[in-house]
Amino acid sequence: MRILQRKKSSANRSALHEPSGNAEPFPSGHRSKIACSAVCAYWILFGIPFPWDISLLFLAGISLWIAVSRPGNRSSHRYWELIILFVAALILSMPAAPDIARSIQFSRVLLPSLLVFYLTSEKMEPEQLLWLANCIVVASLLLGLLLLWVSWRGLGGGPAEWVKATGITFLHVPNDVVMLVILGPISLASSLRHPSSVMGVSGAIGLMVSAAVAVVYQSRLSVLSLALALGVAGTFMLGRKSLLIGGLALLILLLTVDILSDAALLAKFSSTWNTRLPLWMASWCMFLKAPLFGNGPGSFLPGHRECLAELVQGGLQQLEDSRIAPWAHSLYLEVLAEHGVAGLFSLIILLAYGIVSAYRIPSPLDDAMRLLNSSVLAALIAFCAAAAFELSLWRQWVTVLLFTLMGIVAGINRIYQANRGAS
Repeated sequence: MRILQRKKSSANRSALHEPSGNAEPFPSGHRSKIACSAVCAYWILFGIPFPWDISLLFLAGISLWIAVSRPGNRSSHRYWELIILFVAALILSMPAAPDIARSIQFSRVLLPSLLVFYLTSEKMEPEQLLWLANCIVVASLLLGLLLLWVSWRGLGGGPAEWVKATGITFLHVPNDVVMLVILGPISLASSLRHPSSVMGVSGAIGLMVSAAVAVVYQSRLSVLSLALALGVAGTFMLGRKSLLIGGLALLILLLTVDILSDAALLAKFSSTWNTRLPLWMASWCMFLKAPLFGNGPGSFLPGHRECLAELVQGGLQQLEDSRIAPWAHSLYLEVLAEHGVAGLFSLIILLAYGIVSAYRIPSPLDDAMRLLNSSVLAALIAFCAAAAFELSLWRQWVTVLLFTLMGIVAGINRIYQANRGAS
């Protein structure tokens, strides 16, 4: 599928943005713009350490105002059914948690994510979805430049210290920079949509900055996720020749930056499994103790130490690990340990539905929307791959990123269905 082949049919474009007949598939223009502004503001501000969570208060206020002033009927009902199923699985696991108050505190990260999904999937027109994509490109570029600036100044010594020196509240460990590379396809789409525009240049620069951050911060996960994300995105957006040239250029860039960093990244690839295996085995042990609904939100930190001690006493001395790990370094195993089969099943169904629905969106969309859809599809696939080795629901950016991507897919589906019904 060659996304960049221009279709000059003005009928298709006008049908996308201005449905005919009496149908009113989109909310009013003002509400759509306000909804987009609220989500963009949250994306720009949610990592800044304000005394009060100003971005969440603004997001919640706008969501409430829009819901009350114009409730409407939810068109993304299947997405909402799957999200409710997932949230219900998390709630059902709470009674088993060793600390209910801590579980509730952990679960608060879902609130802004659900509000972002609501505004993105239900209240944005095509133009606003593209504005949101531009906002994500700008936010990624600014965060990447901040990370490189901190590392260049050498504040604190190494990647772990540099992450803390940024002051961004959702960055805790070097592998958190994988957020930037998961969003790489959206930057790529921006650079391809209007190559000579400000946003096109910002997307291209942002992509290179994200690649440099992945290497400088010695994040193996980020490098592999970047290769996967851009490979999938390139398959949908570019021809094979362009994809090959771009891949070679990216490889040269990564190797060059790593060599300038004393090849620290290449040296880390040899120690992946022995740092993950004890945590994964502990997750499985926790699952066996509460297989249906799990041990509750936030239970991995106290529970995995107990399980590791049991495994070591049982003769698996090679699993002895003195580290204090707040998460399982695998989203799927963490959900299995904390929320059981019910939680893992609902999460996998939600992710699979988002990917399949994005893949199956038919072609009668204009070039900009097809590029956006392909970039979000690639980002979702990269998210699912990275989740196998690192991500955690209780790191704020993970749920915000996931529900933003899902919201864009749901919004594009809504637009297509409304356009088809109006034609």
